[in-house]
Amino acid sequence: LHQEIWHIGVNMLSLWFLGPAVETMLGRARFLALYLIAGVGGSVACYLFAAPNLASLGASGAIFGLFGATGILVLRVRADVRPFVALLV
Repeated sequence: LHQEIWHIGVNMLSLWFLGPAVETMLGRARFLALYLIAGVGGSVACYLFAAPNLASLGASGAIFGLFGATGILVLRVRADVRPFVALLV
């Protein structure tokens, strides 16, 4: 469930950019575990720390988990971080 069309569009675009690279580095099972744990973790954090009547929508928690994993993996292999920073901006 997504609140706005741009919300699902940004989630899909982020998954398209980040997903293949992270899956290649982690493997399919670890990627799936990361995605699911980040998604559930994001929803739990929203439930615990957001306003009581605020709904948690979409896969944004999972996508932010992929951003975090990408940052860690890029630093781990000592790759050039400029493309990663450009993607965030």
